[in-house]
Order: sequence, then C-alpha cells, then structure tokens
Amino acid sequence: LGGAPAPDGDDDSDTSDTVVPDEIPDPDESGGEGESEDETDSTKYTDKEGSNSASINVSGTVSGPSDTTEVVSVDLSWGAMQFTYTPPHEGEWDPDQHDYVNGTAGGWESTSNAITVTNHSNAGIAAGFSFDAAESLDLGGEFRDESGAVVEQITLASAENPQGGAGTPASQTVTFHIVSGSIERDMGSLGMITVRISKAN
Repeated sequence: LGGAPAPDGDDDSDTSDTVVPDEIPDPDESGGEGESEDETDSTKYTDKEGSNSASINVSGTVSGPSDTTEVVSVDLSWGAMQFTYTPPHEGEWDPDQHDYVNGTAGGWESTSNAITVTNHSNAGIAAGFSFDAAESLDLGGEFRDESGAVVEQITLASAENPQGGAGTPASQTVTFHIVSGSIERDMGSLGMITVRISKAN
C-alpha cells in the first residue's frame, strides 16, 4: 500500500501564527499629547497632531542712571554784622535862638550788614530770614532786598541751563537793619540771624 506523503514542513495548513508583541515604548523617550520636557532655558513640546505652541516670558532691566536727582547747593556770605548805636541827643542850648541845636535822632548804623545768597543748585530755592534778639534785649530787626523793600524770604532760580551746557548761578543780596530798641553799653552779641534754605515752590 502506498503511504501518504509525509507532511511538508512548509505546509500552510498549519494555522498557528507567531505573534510578535509591539515594542514597548520607553516612557523617558515617548511624548504624549500635551506632554513637555522642561530644561533650564527651553521647553520641548510634541503634539501628534503636528501643532506646537509655547509661551515665553519677557523680562527687562533698567541700565544707567535714573531720573536726574535734584542737588541743592547754596553759598552764603555775610558781613561782620557790627552795629553802632547812637542815643538820641537833643543838642546844645542856644541862648540866642532859645532852642536846642545840633541835636541827633540817634539810632542804629552798620556798613557790614549784607547777606549774599548764591544758588548753585539744579532747582530753584528759597531763602528765609529771621532775627532773634538776645534774651536781655528788646531789639527789632528787618531785612531789605536790593530795592530797599522789606522782605522775609527771597527766591533764586536754578543754575541749570535749560538749553544745555553750563548754567549761571543766581545770586541776591539782602541787608539786615536794627530798627528799634537800644543798648546802654557795648554788647558782644545783640542776637542771632537765621537763614533757612528750602526748595522753591
């Protein structure tokens, strides 16, 4: 009897298949939708749809000097403030005229009573003046500007040149006058003058 031929190893009648599993992705290498990998100064986005977007913050710093600083620089100069008091004197009796002659009204005099203020600032300034008599004296004083008007304060413009370049300092002089009171002997101090410097309004 003839036997059936031995099955060929290549016979496709064997329906079994060898299944090879898909490669398992490394989670460190795969990028899911919307996932990102942050680095020091960059961000990597991977999107299966092929669209990418990133938001980058923009910061800024200021280099160099800020707004110009106002510098107040003022020179004050003043005289010796030496005053001489002359008591009033009714004069000498003239028997022919039956009256006193060569009388004097008296009062205070000084030739060293000036105060000069010079503004070297890049801002306008004000200079205010006051006088406080010594505690034992009843003296009144006043300050007069260059026109002779009584003042308590003067203002001086900035030395800055608005057109650029070097500017010119502003300067004014006031004089101090004792206008009331008297002394009976020489006094080493009649009082104190105060000059207050401030920014002009």
